[in-house]
Amino acid sequence: MSITVDPQSAAPRFANESRQSIVLNVQLPGMGQAVEFHATPDDEEPHGRELYARALAGEFGPVADPHPPVPVPERSIEEKLASVGLTLDELAAALARR
Repeated sequence: MSITVDPQSAAPRFANESRQSIVLNVQLPGMGQAVEFHATPDDEEPHGRELYARALAGEFGPVADPHPPVPVPERSIEEKLASVGLTLDELAAALARR
């Protein structure tokens, strides 16, 4: 597979705190715009292993820290059920019929 990486727009960063995957912007054949590619040292495809090694070596600039996780607000079971149009009583009744 012919993958093009522009060092000016690759923007490599570690995918998470384990630092076992690097995300970088690449151009894939037939795609009109750059896409994020997750490269790993043990990728089953040779191009994935190659891109990981090249990014880790700094060929596309320094590898940035991963983006912080997006906090997800905790919701009660009632709020979750309401988001799909149910009440706790309706769920209990439906489960009792099973």
